[in-house]
Amino acid sequence: MSKFRKNLSPCDSNGNINEVKLRQWMRMGDAQAYALEPKYDGSRYLFHLHRRGHHLTSRRKSVKTEEFVDRIKQVRHFRKLRIPRQLEGTIIDGEMVSPSMKLAGTHGVAGVLNSKPRRAYKRQQQYGKLKMMTFNLLRYKNKSVADQPLSNRRKLLEEALGLIYKKNPKAKKFLLLTPQTKPHNWKDIVATYRQALENGFEGIMIKDGREPDGKGMWKMKVWRDTCGIVTGVKPGTGQFKNLIGSLKFSVYQDGKLVEVGKCSGMDVAERKRLSRIWKHDKLFGQIVEVRAQEMGSAGRLRHARFQRMRDDYPPEKCTIQKLKKDLELI
Repeated sequence: MSKFRKNLSPCDSNGNINEVKLRQWMRMGDAQAYALEPKYDGSRYLFHLHRRGHHLTSRRKSVKTEEFVDRIKQVRHFRKLRIPRQLEGTIIDGEMVSPSMKLAGTHGVAGVLNSKPRRAYKRQQQYGKLKMMTFNLLRYKNKSVADQPLSNRRKLLEEALGLIYKKNPKAKKFLLLTPQTKPHNWKDIVATYRQALENGFEGIMIKDGREPDGKGMWKMKVWRDTCGIVTGVKPGTGQFKNLIGSLKFSVYQDGKLVEVGKCSGMDVAERKRLSRIWKHDKLFGQIVEVRAQEMGSAGRLRHARFQRMRDDYPPEKCTIQKLKKDLELI
């Protein structure tokens, strides 16, 4: 296997951005400098291209080895790619995702990549091969391009993928370019965000095409409050042993209760109070208010966090229609 640059790591985004800030940008008249991309629900990796052996490295260093973990053996179809000589040393940044809902999310994809190569291969045979949605280029033709504007790096990434496809036509199925749209105004951003949610994505990424790597990247994930009916409990473990770990909650859909998520995040005092109620069989049927990002493609709320119990909220208002309305973007 060839050596590769272990000191490289993809940049994080510059955090979340709110609606007020985005509206201000749109009013400034430079909307066309920004690009919108879907925020995939997977695991971010670097794909190092080497003719003597590729590498697929994690974005965080291992606690044990203090080096970036290489998972190329877990994705045989990536390992087998042939590249032209000029792509030696190229480093592609992207999100590893699965075509199957059974492997969706960071837990599912990470579970494949963190398993033994043989098990990873069997899971992909069953549920589909992992894909990489590419969106950034750190090195091209063995030269750093990290200081170039994103708009330039995007063009180089398209060029690199074109060269890979010439040698490997089947790579078009698993090494893909993340789609981009250019907003003209705030309404375009709202429409793109809603479409991303409908397509099962976490939200959108907003990127400034004028910035180098490590700058000008923001996540747009909108948090909203909504209510549900407590219909289950996941017992706690570790420090929360014998207490509630999380609350499962549901809403009415076509007259039946359908579970839409689970939440935790309550303080210790509230956790103990709810645990006492649970042990007396008086918790189920109560109303919990949660703060969540959006409804995922599997029909469950993403990243729901406990806010408070609501004894003033009627259960009949906990419907799928009300939940979707609560999650609407302003």
